[in-house]
Amino acid sequence: REVLRRQLQLWGAEVSEAEHGAQALEMLEDRVVKKQKPVYKVALLDYQMPEMSGADLGKVIRENSRYDAMKMIMMTSICNRGDALMFAEIGFSGYFPKPATTSDLFNALAVILEGGEAMENAQPLVTHHYLQSLETNDGTEKNGKLHWPDNVRILLVEDNSINQTVAMGILEELSLSCETAENGLEAINILKKSEEKYPYTLVLMDCQMPEMDGYQATTLIRQGRAGERYKTIPIIAMTANAMKGDMEKCLAAGMNDYLSKPISQEGLESTLKKWLIKAKNTQNKSQNTGVISMSDLVWNQDSLLKRVNGKVERAVMLIDMFLSELPQYKAKLSNLKDNGDLNGMAETAHALKGISGNLGAAQLMSVCAKIEQEAKADNREKVDQLLDSISEYFDEIEETLTNFKNTI
Repeated sequence: REVLRRQLQLWGAEVSEAEHGAQALEMLEDRVVKKQKPVYKVALLDYQMPEMSGADLGKVIRENSRYDAMKMIMMTSICNRGDALMFAEIGFSGYFPKPATTSDLFNALAVILEGGEAMENAQPLVTHHYLQSLETNDGTEKNGKLHWPDNVRILLVEDNSINQTVAMGILEELSLSCETAENGLEAINILKKSEEKYPYTLVLMDCQMPEMDGYQATTLIRQGRAGERYKTIPIIAMTANAMKGDMEKCLAAGMNDYLSKPISQEGLESTLKKWLIKAKNTQNKSQNTGVISMSDLVWNQDSLLKRVNGKVERAVMLIDMFLSELPQYKAKLSNLKDNGDLNGMAETAHALKGISGNLGAAQLMSVCAKIEQEAKADNREKVDQLLDSISEYFDEIEETLTNFKNTI
């Protein structure tokens, strides 16, 4: 319990502990009586417990409709074939052998709390093997079906309606779709007007088109005429000429790769596998680089993104948790200051320092470290000075993280 509690608190979670099933049920009932909603978002249950096993506790919880919103994760050191199905039938959302890895715990919470497609596809529930399958969701074939990165958005630039239809049909066979533009000028306008939240991932660009051909359109895109975020978007050339020197001409214009027309399913699939993975990483960077104009000293964005392996949805989940906890820390530090409780201030500053460090909130982490240090040294005057200025750091990091979320 101590290990799990510390890890969860490090991620910004509020954690309650129970030693056995009866105590857990008392705590649940107490929250219902006090009308604290949600009761709990997630319950981590151990399978082997005295008097009432985790499975029995899960059954009792699921029999009470007041706890329907609470997700349950089973953790056990005894794993038998068929356990996953049994726990799923009881009503558990996840199942892990003990000791569960930190990454499994984090990923499971991300999937279970977010819900959506990732949760719906977990059959019968979220397990280590299912999370591994999500980690390899990179456009490779699995069980006869192609899996691409999430939120892929392709722009097909082609003036010929028959060629458009053929390309769209091939993409459909590959479990992908696209939007179309009939020439380079239209493509640039479409990219420029696209919503910030739903950027294009890749462009399939015909080379020979009226009004503006693919070469000129690509050159302008690389110059930023479609917006800064699309200067590095992967652009795949499509040309019917297939003459010597065409590849060099495409690359000189700023295109990333080359397909001969008529395009084949095999050729398009191979090219998309190569570039959609890179495109996703590139697009994430283009979305996140330079979004925040404030100094990295307020928030080290790269630090957080590296900590979550570049997965923006995980970063947003942590930011939401952090922002929801900030008011409690503000109030607690203010009360401790009023009461002159140096020990309490040191403990609270230490906890906030760890959470801020995980989020990359460098300035807030630094001032928390100073508060902890001065409080432990019984330097009341210095601590009061630091606490008088900490609201500024709270406001800056809150504004910075909120602005970041609004651009996603």
